[in-house]
Amino acid sequence: MSEYIEFVIKNTKRLKDLQKVSNKLKSDKDEENIQDYKEYLALLDEEAREYFIWSTPEEDVMWAERWFATQLRLALQTHHYNADGILDQ
Repeated sequence: MSEYIEFVIKNTKRLKDLQKVSNKLKSDKDEENIQDYKEYLALLDEEAREYFIWSTPEEDVMWAERWFATQLRLALQTHHYNADGILDQ
């Protein structure tokens, strides 16, 4: 069984920025030297950072309660994924 994520590249600069962050995270993880999240975010421009969810600790608790109380298929649909697991955005 093989699984994969399929996506369309609309902006090669954005892809390169994402690769830069991903490569840094992997390198830091391999070296057991994970930095503060702000260091990784600094590698992205403001528009890219807007895709992250900046929830409060209280919102995180509410989300976790809802997530673990919900069937997976329904939970994915309510978090901007379609039933096949492909990001709607």
